[in-house]
Amino acid sequence: MTEEVKHTPGPWVHEGHLIYGPEHVLSKHPNGRVLIAEVIEGSYRADPHLDGGADRFDFCSKADVRLIANAPELLYALGVITGVLDDVVNGNGVIGGEDMALEVARTALAHARGETP
Repeated sequence: MTEEVKHTPGPWVHEGHLIYGPEHVLSKHPNGRVLIAEVIEGSYRADPHLDGGADRFDFCSKADVRLIANAPELLYALGVITGVLDDVVNGNGVIGGEDMALEVARTALAHARGETP
């Protein structure tokens, strides 16, 4: 994959509800990493389009944190799968890499779900 990276490079890690990117010399955080995002805890976001507003709108912030923190790995896995499928669909005569692509995808999904691959 030769695409230019347009996001903060991984790996990203999470501490509680904060998600950090790579270490950086200018970071003032004790862990030396760049802050990527903070996921709001609880279920107090109001949405006027939902019946009951905030009382009816719940989300699992811990799962959201895992998913966001694993975004670079998921993006990489999607790139690997796309590369393999491009070769197969376009009939480039290059068959192979399916096992590796499947393993990369399974590992990325397990990490995003908080499971051990």
